[in-house]
Amino acid sequence: MFGFFTLVSLVVAYTLGGWWWAGFAVMFLAWLGKRQEAKEKREAADRVEELEDQAEEIVRETADWPEALVEACSSLVAHGYYVGDLIPEKKRSNAMVNFPPPGNPVIFALVDGTVFGSADRGLAVGRDGIAWKDFGKENPVQMTWDFLAQRQVALSGGKVKIGLLEYEGTGSGIDPEKLETLFASLHEYAQSVSALGLKQSQHHVDVPRKSPEVVDATKPVVAINSAEFDELLALPGIGAAEAQMILKRRSERSFSSNTELADYLDLKPHIMTKLDGLTDFGPAEGAVLPETEPTKSTVANAPRLNTLGGRTID
Repeated sequence: MFGFFTLVSLVVAYTLGGWWWAGFAVMFLAWLGKRQEAKEKREAADRVEELEDQAEEIVRETADWPEALVEACSSLVAHGYYVGDLIPEKKRSNAMVNFPPPGNPVIFALVDGTVFGSADRGLAVGRDGIAWKDFGKENPVQMTWDFLAQRQVALSGGKVKIGLLEYEGTGSGIDPEKLETLFASLHEYAQSVSALGLKQSQHHVDVPRKSPEVVDATKPVVAINSAEFDELLALPGIGAAEAQMILKRRSERSFSSNTELADYLDLKPHIMTKLDGLTDFGPAEGAVLPETEPTKSTVANAPRLNTLGGRTID
């Protein structure tokens, strides 16, 4: 239609001249805009179709979901929450683009965190962990089962807190207590997966174990509860701000493990891994150790001190 009127305006402008050429210019620019808009819509539709085909192929290849994960995801029944084949393919595709789970990107359970149902934000549960993206956040949060198993889950201020991270769930319309129930079930599943992995590694005779006495001479072990400011700065991921936080916290209570240290400083999982073998948590002279937590837990699902407040989900 715009093309027809653009042609008519060209004929009129050529015949009458003058200001009629301005009318032709307006119609011509409008016609170009409509063509570009139609092109973008076709490209977007092609992209969605491609993602839908990819998602269907992945689902066919990984249809054998763990029974325990299916049970955990079935703990929530709410509008805006989808499990398995009930996830609309367009929602699944958008979620895979905006907040894919770690590892295998296929999504088994999905909380649509948008008001209009686009699933550009929300919570996704996959084979290797979970991911979410809240309103106003540029980057998604990805969390493996091992990482989730070592964190505490609690409801505080209408938000579900996982360690020092938090999921708001605004836009989904799902009651925060129901979201907490879902996270609690996923937390229990993560602990079972983590414990199973630990048990298998302990019985795997082909993998040599690193002796705790053998350390890299170029990277001396740092006593977290007694080290000086400059010594703390030598650790990976520890800057001036983190070192000050450590000094302030240990004046009240000593640290007992890398997990507790990473929770307190909100360190990324790969940074916490780098700290292994570089830290020591022996108590400093006169230090006060937490009464409810052992010096260092060797069991993946051992209860830990809840520093977040609210209800703790073990």
